[in-house]
Amino acid sequence: MKLNQGHLVISLDFELFWGVFDVRTLESYKSQLEKVSEIVPRLLQLSDTYNIKLTFATVGFLLAKNKEELLQYSPKKKPSYSDANFSPYRLYDAIGNNETKDPYHYATSLVEQIKQNDNHEIGSHTFCHYYCNEAGQTEEQFEADLLATINIGKQQDIPIKSIVFPRNQINESYIKVCAKHGILSYRGIENHWMYNTKDTKQLGNTKHRIFRLLDAYLNISGHNTHELQMHHG
Repeated sequence: MKLNQGHLVISLDFELFWGVFDVRTLESYKSQLEKVSEIVPRLLQLSDTYNIKLTFATVGFLLAKNKEELLQYSPKKKPSYSDANFSPYRLYDAIGNNETKDPYHYATSLVEQIKQNDNHEIGSHTFCHYYCNEAGQTEEQFEADLLATINIGKQQDIPIKSIVFPRNQINESYIKVCAKHGILSYRGIENHWMYNTKDTKQLGNTKHRIFRLLDAYLNISGHNTHELQMHHG
């Protein structure tokens, strides 16, 4: 289907400390995290003013009202990363019991605001900020993580229909797992070697980082747009 104009799709990573737990300390990031409670309501107000619909790609942990619920929905099959630092489950003992005591790991009130607004989508950012291309984890573990998000979403009447993979680590096999469980769309990456997230070590090397920086100003990778195809059936 040919269109006369393009579409700009806005998906926002909603993760609090779960999005940076492996690269930052909580103390060094608290001031940024504390602004989220101001930013989300402002985003809702602005987007409604200009009739823009947003997708909040939400880490499944944030859908839990308290630690008991977080433990209840956590999958038995957890990611067995070769680098244990990548697993957020090691933080369970240190986090508080709910949003009131620990607003850095829970977002009950913010999730409720998005739900009550009823104009925006709550999508998945995986249950535990799962890294799909890191060594050690398996497809079976990813599926367990996905089902955990879907199940805690159902409990809150939140249908999970889209996903944003953490660090944009796209794994073709895992996309098929998502489709199997009713995920209709995902955030892709630019079709160029400098953005390839399959080899996470290569992605972080100096050459790749320099090229991505230059691309932001000189458009080295080209126009990364895609045709919108409408499927019926």
